[in-house]
Amino acid sequence: MTDVLTFSVPWAALCSDNRKFVSGSFILTKEYRASKELIGQLALAAARRAKWVRQEGPLAFEAVVREPDRRRRDLNWSKNCRDGITQGEGVWWDDSQVRWELWRFDESGPPDKATAGATIKIWPLDSFREVPDTTDDAQPSVGRSRDVRGAAAPGLQRPRRVRGRAAATDEPAVADSGRTGGRRGQPSAPRQRGPGRAVEGREGAAEAQAGAVRAPTQAPRASRRDERAQ
Repeated sequence: MTDVLTFSVPWAALCSDNRKFVSGSFILTKEYRASKELIGQLALAAARRAKWVRQEGPLAFEAVVREPDRRRRDLNWSKNCRDGITQGEGVWWDDSQVRWELWRFDESGPPDKATAGATIKIWPLDSFREVPDTTDDAQPSVGRSRDVRGAAAPGLQRPRRVRGRAAATDEPAVADSGRTGGRRGQPSAPRQRGPGRAVEGREGAAEAQAGAVRAPTQAPRASRRDERAQ
């Protein structure tokens, strides 16, 4: 008996975990049921060749997927694959025995339609709490490196914009001591105060308090009583 069960699944046998919703119940599609049956046959044949004993304890599951082209895909074949292995009745009794699972894409070479598919490895765990070695050498990074994009450079980031205000800049703000005029940001001349009011701390406070004296423009008009006396 081998400690690790390994077998391959062709690309045509991989089916996503999509289902149909009809009349208030879930009904598996024909493609899903055909894929599950084929994976079960492949798993059973591999178990017989390797003289694999049907396991009853916790198991570890790893799948390495090789893509036929560079189209973007999700790793959503887990449920269909585990259901197919359960249906084969040669590897485990129920897929709930899988206590550690890993799906990843193969980045060792360019996509190839001839070798597209998945390589599945299954091995027993000593206990439910045991976790396989996840060091850098044992477990490569999950996902495709070509899809990872770096953060934008600081100089290329757009400044944050506040509603009703201009975008903030890196220059320090300059305090405006004067009052603003009709247009925003343009200082206007100080308001002139009327006569008779003193302004503390400024020159000419006494003159302002006394008030300005206006020169008479014409001589005072004599009254009618004075005119009759003449």
